[in-house]
Amino acid sequence: MLAANGTVAVYATDGGNELGLSVRELMFGNVRYQFVLVYTVSRAAKDQAVADVLAAAGNGALPVGADFGLPLHRFPLDRTGAAHDAVERGAIGKVLVDVS
Repeated sequence: MLAANGTVAVYATDGGNELGLSVRELMFGNVRYQFVLVYTVSRAAKDQAVADVLAAAGNGALPVGADFGLPLHRFPLDRTGAAHDAVERGAIGKVLVDVS
């Protein structure tokens, strides 16, 4: 889902170098694609992005959990290897390592 005049930030791929787009559909939605290489983004921009995501999460705009289709898989720090395995196996949702 993307609102009209929205921007899609592209920062990674899990395979391939090609991106197929439906030009007409995206044109009518006035959609913008922004490719991001995080290593070249300024510290100020990264700090602002973190602040924006924290604010959105705090306001309930980014709900997570099984009820929202984004299950959380938590692992204690001493099971970081198991967390990594879960990611490699394609875990659906977010894999979290609790450090405290």
